[in-house]
Amino acid sequence: MDEKSTKNSIFARELAAGKIVLSREKLLEIINLIDDELGKEGLEATAMVYGGCALMLHGYDTRSTTDIDYIVQGVPMADYSRVIDRVVARSNPPFQRSLFDITMGPLLYTHFLKNELEELYAFKNLRIMVATPKQLLAMKLFSARLGEGFHDLQDSIFLAQELYLTNFSQLKSLLLSYVKQESVEKANKNPNDPGYIYNFIKEVEKGLME
Repeated sequence: MDEKSTKNSIFARELAAGKIVLSREKLLEIINLIDDELGKEGLEATAMVYGGCALMLHGYDTRSTTDIDYIVQGVPMADYSRVIDRVVARSNPPFQRSLFDITMGPLLYTHFLKNELEELYAFKNLRIMVATPKQLLAMKLFSARLGEGFHDLQDSIFLAQELYLTNFSQLKSLLLSYVKQESVEKANKNPNDPGYIYNFIKEVEKGLME
């Protein structure tokens, strides 16, 4: 199977699973739809964006992603829910509401010391705040996900290079400047656990040396 056929096959599987593969262009198209529907409701909101979408909005990342990790503020959630319903109805190709991952808020408020953002876009009704590269790297290191289907390792290596971080000590220091010590300790109870953060950081360090 050639590269184009492989990409089409992956895209078909994602659609069958109720997801859509997002490029930077598609992400901005969806953001514009949200801005338009907010305007119809006479609403204004701020979206704080994380993960792969944040990388794409920074212009760092050319890969695709299958969800939007974000937090919305400044608008009643019942009103915002109606906005998203209409955005989903207007989508082409179609996607489901599960595209919008709203679990980021509890993660940040439970485990993180700070939420560092940059304003990258200001639409008529929607302000887009994007996590800084340091915040994104701290989140990737804390997630510590390895294996097929996850981008955390390659994203962490890329972000560390962008930030001129070269070793375990620097990566650990950055992590602990953003994530609560008790949260890191809780995640690191078992060194044999696949999600053991310090093992993950060692893999990032190894990647930086290659």
